Formats: sequence, structure tokens, C-alpha cells
Amino acid sequence: DYKALEENAASLARISQATAFLRAYKTEEYEFQARVFQRSAQGIADKAAAKNLDGATLAYVDMTLSCVGCHN
Repeated sequence: DYKALEENAASLARISQATAFLRAYKTEEYEFQARVFQRSAQGIADKAAAKNLDGATLAYVDMTLSCVGCHN
């Protein structure tokens, strides 16, 4: 369901752009990691809009790796 994938990924990107999200820990590293997450989530939305399942899958893996990188 490309539409749901696009909408939900775009929602994740928007949530991660909220001031409260970006300033949760008030460190440069946290803000960097949040932006990496945003780009990854937006990548999923973009690939879903293009109906590119392989691209969306790779973007999802990238987003997951961004989570691991931040929480590491």
C-alpha cells in the first residue's frame, strides 16, 4: 500500500522535525542524529510516492540503521 507507506513515513519525518523532538537532549549529536532520521523517513515517503518498493525498502533499512546509530 504505497499511499499508506508514503503518508506514514511523511508523518514520521514531520514528527522528527518538531521543536520538542529536536531539542529533547539539546546536543549537537542528537540534532545530527534527528536530521539523519528525518532524511531517511523522507526517503521512504519519496520512494513510496514513486512506487519504488526496492527503494522504499532500502530507505527503511537506512532509517532503522539511523535509529541504531542514535541509540548506540
